[in-house]
Amino acid sequence: MEPSPLNIKISALQRITKEKKLYEEELSEHEQNVKSLQAKYDADKSNEELKYTLKTSVKIRDETKRMIPNVQSKIREILLDLKSYLKNSGNEGDSKAKSVIEDAEKEL
Repeated sequence: MEPSPLNIKISALQRITKEKKLYEEELSEHEQNVKSLQAKYDADKSNEELKYTLKTSVKIRDETKRMIPNVQSKIREILLDLKSYLKNSGNEGDSKAKSVIEDAEKEL
């Protein structure tokens, strides 16, 4: 049995909301790593390997930071689509959809 359009939209919103949380966790880890590497590099500025590792870690952190606004805009897009679908289909009382919408709105 194939999933209904409502279930597909709900699953998409759940997935993208989870993805944002994972990016935020990853960003936090990268920030801690950069701070740690920066402290080590400040103590030994002659270490070229450490300098390269720090530079790479900063790039990775910045890439992760740039992904969060993209994911937030995708959440908004899917959220609006789901709300519109619920309104037009008469399923506005769907409790699972309401719960997923509430969780997504907290992430914005």
